[in-house]
Amino acid sequence: MNTIKDTDNFQVDNSSIIKSISNIYTTTIYIDFYSGTYTTIESSVQLPFLEPHGLFKPFIENYANVCVCDEHRKMFLDFFDEVNLIAELTKTSSYTEIEFRRIINHQSDWMRFVVIPSGSEENLRYAVLACNDITKQKEEELLHLQMLRDALAAAKQANQAKTEFLSNMSHDIRTPMNAILGMALLAGAHIDDRSYVLDCLNKINTAGKHLLSLINDILDLSKIESGHSVLSSEEFCLGDALDDVISIISPEARKKHFSFICSTGEIANDIVIGDKLRFKQILINLLSNSCKYTNDYGSITLVASKSSLNSVTSYEFTISDTGIGISENYFADMFQPFTRETGEKNQYIEGSGLGLAITHNLIMLMNGTISVESSVGKGTSFTVTIPFIPVNESMQAQTQYKPLLSSRNPLPHSSRRKRILLVDDNEMNLEVGKELIQLSNAIVETAQNGQEAVDIFSSQPKNYYDAIFMDIKMPVLNGYDATRKIRKITSLNGDSIPIIAMTAHAFSEDVSRAKSCGMTGHLSKPIDMLSLQHILESF
Repeated sequence: MNTIKDTDNFQVDNSSIIKSISNIYTTTIYIDFYSGTYTTIESSVQLPFLEPHGLFKPFIENYANVCVCDEHRKMFLDFFDEVNLIAELTKTSSYTEIEFRRIINHQSDWMRFVVIPSGSEENLRYAVLACNDITKQKEEELLHLQMLRDALAAAKQANQAKTEFLSNMSHDIRTPMNAILGMALLAGAHIDDRSYVLDCLNKINTAGKHLLSLINDILDLSKIESGHSVLSSEEFCLGDALDDVISIISPEARKKHFSFICSTGEIANDIVIGDKLRFKQILINLLSNSCKYTNDYGSITLVASKSSLNSVTSYEFTISDTGIGISENYFADMFQPFTRETGEKNQYIEGSGLGLAITHNLIMLMNGTISVESSVGKGTSFTVTIPFIPVNESMQAQTQYKPLLSSRNPLPHSSRRKRILLVDDNEMNLEVGKELIQLSNAIVETAQNGQEAVDIFSSQPKNYYDAIFMDIKMPVLNGYDATRKIRKITSLNGDSIPIIAMTAHAFSEDVSRAKSCGMTGHLSKPIDMLSLQHILESF
């Protein structure tokens, strides 16, 4: 049996390496494998059971049984088994280490024990054991590891949601596409049956609008999440915006026999500064959801009000319905993209799972808030608060509001045939645009790029054209630059002729860019016939 020897018999290496180790670690121990003993070199923090000299194996066993946590004890004892330890040191020739959790006085911390060989690799006799408390470092590592695990779980969840979304979108896109292509084939097969063809065309139109809404949702979300969505800042009347929203929702409300009540109260005549298009999109999304998830003969209400706090005016809009409601389990994921509440009542309702995510992100962009109250089987209530900047009364009195697209006050149709210059590089779009404009009895001339449009306009006498409809993305010269050039031709009234963007660039920032380059209005593709008619009636 090994016994403790006098320290003078130990060949303790006081080299700079040992001193450096002692400077880094709180406890340093010299181990003699031949005698099975140890000598404490340095211990600024006393380890339990550690003596200046002692037998190494009993020290390790006592320390393991009392200090090392249950789940790490066997690992600790296996690590310090003499045969295992010497074999590991001989194999690595540098050092080996172990990290474990210990319990002292019911307090948990983390320790690192490092064993460094000292002497010949072929006949290893001595080693240095260095010990340190790594609790803070370990907690940071564990926190970082947990963050990585959470991020991985979130990424997996997001990927799963996107996979489900793509599967749903594949179905949702193919459904209207099947209707469009199928109805086109059926119309061609019954070309002599006018009523049948008209019915097919109406169904193609409905399916096309549905497909367009899906595409807009996807593009909207992509734009917002990439940080490229820019809000416009314009003066607009809240009452006009709400009227637009109501006119869009009312047909669906009538179709399903809803009681649709709107209370705008004192805000109806308020002029504010903000993004009118995005504001309407928020309300339309929420009201459309109410229509979608409320059974026939239900009720939907829209209540608007305002309040002021610390000179900040906030407008509150509450949309309530008597629909199927939302379960509490879905509240946490409600505003996440690509998600939809599952359930028997929802499985036959079409949707991309993007509407609420887009709505939430737009409200956040406006520095607003959104809250929800819901009860399954009884209905849902969303409350949106947006801090619009009000225009003071004196400014309102001085401002003339004559929007180009005024659905409430369209200008009377002129008996004189208007002459329009239509500019588009795509032959099919040029044909569609020309035919649609000619339905209003207008004369349409065409150009296939911006430079050609400038040349044609310059070659005609003053006031020859009543308006120009301009595509944006074209070869040779784009629509923005073509507009700037035409605006400089003041001798032919180029500075005042209405120039309307007719383009697939349909975001609010595209509308703002069109206005900033001198365009009078904006009409996005696919062309809405009612909007086109309002524009044609406005000049």
